[in-house]
Amino acid sequence: MKVRDYPRFKSVLVPASFSDLIGDICGDDYNLNFLSRFWRGRAQIDWRIDSTAYRRAQDSGTLYKKNPHKSAIGNDQRLLARAKHLGFDIDGGRRLSDWQLIAKLRHFGAATSLLDVSKNPLVALWFASSSDQKKTGLLVGVHCHHVGGSEGDNTTWGDYLEELKDTITFSHPMLFDPSIVSPRVSAQSSVFLFGKESGSRMGSIVYEEILHAYKFYAITPKIKIEAMTILDQVFGINRMSLFPDIEGFSQANSPLYDISANDRW
Repeated sequence: MKVRDYPRFKSVLVPASFSDLIGDICGDDYNLNFLSRFWRGRAQIDWRIDSTAYRRAQDSGTLYKKNPHKSAIGNDQRLLARAKHLGFDIDGGRRLSDWQLIAKLRHFGAATSLLDVSKNPLVALWFASSSDQKKTGLLVGVHCHHVGGSEGDNTTWGDYLEELKDTITFSHPMLFDPSIVSPRVSAQSSVFLFGKESGSRMGSIVYEEILHAYKFYAITPKIKIEAMTILDQVFGINRMSLFPDIEGFSQANSPLYDISANDRW
């Protein structure tokens, strides 16, 4: 597979086709006993890999420049307080923890310090391919051996904001695997990464100290078109399957999309 340097990302793998991409993912030789990675798709390869809280904090001026980690924590603190005031921490008669609430808010578009990633590279590929189809996108996977935490382990997490503050000492991302707080979490095989602002030009959740643990793929316009067809018609991955709620259904049937866009055949 060809390798190319881009302005923001170096040593990016450039697959020639969908099958070329999948073959390389499945034949990952980083650790033959553990192929697991956490995947993120971006529609444009020149975009940084940032949490939405860091992107939002960039507009806050002096505070962000002096202490981006503190600024992002302040964002989440305000967000949680406002969400609780409006009763969004009550779901189906049960009270959500701050971890569960912040994960649910992120899935519905709120800016948080959690970075959405998927255990399924095909889901991340859909997000890399579903928009800006004339632009080259990016698929990135970080190896599980360089991520703190573990899947399915929510019992040991303490206070959300305190845990977020503690990541200032780490040079790797941490993993939060939420309980199923919305159908989207399950449909997207979703987990979250979080950590201190890395200082990397590639993004706040890309750590130069473990750069060898990241794998970057360029998703060219040709691959995007091919992927969107295969993901839908072969794997059943599409807008309605990834957003299986009334909001997602309504958006999939908005004027932005052709009337037959949600038909698989």
